[in-house]
Parts: sequence; C-alpha cells; structure tokens
Amino acid sequence: MAESATERRFTTPLYDDAALASARQAPSMPPLDLLEVRLARLRSAMAASSPPIEALMVMGAENKGWLSGFTTGAFLAPGGVIVVTADQSTFVTSHVDYEECQQALTHMRVVPYESETEELADRVVAVIAALGVERIWIEAPHTSVAEATRYARMLQERHITLEHGPTVIAPLRATKDVWEAEQLRLANAATARAFAEVLPLLQPGITEWQIAAELDYRLRREGHGSARNAFQSIVASGPNSAFPHASVSQRALEAGDFLTFDFGATWNGYCADCTRTVVIGSASERQRALYAAVLAAQEASIAAIHTDGACDAIDAVARTSLFEAGYGDFIAHSLGHGLGVQVHEAPRLAPRSTERLLPGSIVTVEPGLYIPGFGGVRIEDNILIHPDGIENLTTTPKALLELG
Repeated sequence: MAESATERRFTTPLYDDAALASARQAPSMPPLDLLEVRLARLRSAMAASSPPIEALMVMGAENKGWLSGFTTGAFLAPGGVIVVTADQSTFVTSHVDYEECQQALTHMRVVPYESETEELADRVVAVIAALGVERIWIEAPHTSVAEATRYARMLQERHITLEHGPTVIAPLRATKDVWEAEQLRLANAATARAFAEVLPLLQPGITEWQIAAELDYRLRREGHGSARNAFQSIVASGPNSAFPHASVSQRALEAGDFLTFDFGATWNGYCADCTRTVVIGSASERQRALYAAVLAAQEASIAAIHTDGACDAIDAVARTSLFEAGYGDFIAHSLGHGLGVQVHEAPRLAPRSTERLLPGSIVTVEPGLYIPGFGGVRIEDNILIHPDGIENLTTTPKALLELG
C-alpha cells in the first residue's frame, strides 16, 4: 500500500570527511535573497499587527542575528540596534563593528556611533527621528525595564511614542528557511561525530568532569563558524541521571550506572541538541524496561508529528505512552522545544502549548523518566517538518548501549 504524504519520512544524509570539509568552506552567512525574504516577512508581520507597527526596534541578539545574518560572532550578532520600517532598515552599531557590518550587510543601511564619545541610545534616537515616524515599537521580552524607560523618555523629547509589545520576530524564526535547515543538519552531524569519539573512553573510574571536558572539546572541534557549543553539556551518572538538568560533578563512573548525556555542537551559530543514555557494563532488567518505555514514547511521538500538528497533542502522545507503561509518576518535563540560533525557541511541544507545527519547524523530541535514587533515561532527537513528511536530523544511534 502506498504511503500517504504525511507518512513520508526523510533521512538525513551522513556527512563524510569530504562533505564536512566542503561545508566548512561555504559562506557563514545566508545568501542575500534569503535575508531579503526575512526582512519582507518581518514587514508583513508588522503590517498585519493590530495595530499595525509603523517602526520596530530590534534589540535581542538572536533576533538581530536572524535579521542581519550574523550568527557567528563573539556576541552572536554585533552590538547595537536594528530599526525597521516599511521601506527602510538600519543597523546602528559601534564604530568597533562598523567595517565588518558595512562589508557584510548589503541588505540594510549601517550607521556607526563612536562608543567612546557618545551613547548608542543617542544615535538610535537620532536615526528614528530622521525617519519621521510618530510611534515605534520595541519587543518587550528583549528589553530591560530600565532600557525601555530611557528610550521612552528620549523619544518623547522628539515627540515620538514608544510602544511595548510581544516579540514579532520570534514567531518568524520558528520556521527555518533552507539555509537554516542545512546548518542544523551539519550541527547534528558534528554532534554525532563528537559523541562517537567519546564512547570508547567510557569505563568505570573516569569522572563526569573528565568526560564532559573530552566531549566539549570534540563538539567545538567538529562544529564550525563559532567557538561556542550549543550549551553546557550535561554528563550525569548513576543517581545523578535522575536530575534532568544535573550539574557535572567529580563522581566517578561505576559498573551498572546509567549515564545520560545532553549535548550539542553549533554550525554557523545554529544549535544541535541531542540526549543519549547508556549503561556502564551490563544493564539490569529494570534499566532495560525503563529505557524501552522512553524509547517507545519517543518513537510514538515522532510518528505523530506532521505539518499542522498540534504541539500539545504530540506531547500527549509521549505522556500517554509513559503512563500506560506504568511510569507516569516519573515524568518531569514536557516533550520538546524549537531549535535554531537559540537552543530553546518556538514552538514548544508541551501540554499548555497552543502552537501548531509548520513546514520548516524544527523541534526536539525528548521524553524522559527520572527515578530518585535509581537514575533516569532521556532520549532526544531533532525533527524537521517538511510539507509532506518529517526528517530526523539526529544520526546518533539510540539503541541501548551497554559499554565496558
């Protein structure tokens, strides 16, 4: 019987050394046409807002990075503010970053300020005043109260009203374009290679701290475009694996331990996010049963993902599976989250989510069970939604590994 469109599953290619070497030579910023599409999407969202947004100040680092194409710098995007109207876009940045921005940002105007003699806010307000707008919006989640108060006062002196609103750009970032999807494929390939190199090191006596150091080094070496990893790796052994966000400790591995890894490389600033749980030595029947329950819940929820799928319903698939397996008391968190230049972004696979999945959405699927004093299991993959199916970007095997 032919499979339906929504049942199609796409396989992420395994990147060999030559393919990764070639990818490292590719430009670290998106092509100009995609950056222009991002600006067009933002302007459409501004016009469709109620009331319409006449002008917008973009201040969050991730939002500036997405709009400008800068995602690899020491601070993600250069410091400053982007001002967007229906027909103009201006990046106001320090003279320190002006030359780099001037060369790279052909799709927006770049205005420098002398950071040693003037304040960013003074130059931003001057740029806004020259636009002739009566109102300008800021994305409240990306601005401190003190900063918003200061801009409001300075703009009011120019007879311009500052409006506070919800983030406009984050919902646009929730669907990835083709360039972004490829960066996340490559980040996942780098993550898989790093993990494969760490597995032979795992044996009783090595500490969580030593393992984390080895893993973080390999994630940075295999990644590309920025010196950062996606986040601080979690390496949690034995009873520590029962803590979903365990801090890395000096605990030495023991035979019979669960060992949970949560880790991710970056590629041009885009974050992979993978979790795997292994056993040091031979797994007990209780460990195998716990692992099997989590794996079954993950596979069921991945199978339920499709374009226009309700995020809360997909979370419910995993939750129901774990309850029916008898582990309902040991669920500690929701199923997953969006992934991009931030390791946690929209959409969320969670009980209270009202979002739906769209083509281009990339989400983690990471059910977990955590039994105090015994240990925990979490398994996490990154899933890209296509119009007619899904693609699992995570290539690291997830059958239970018994090591040593």
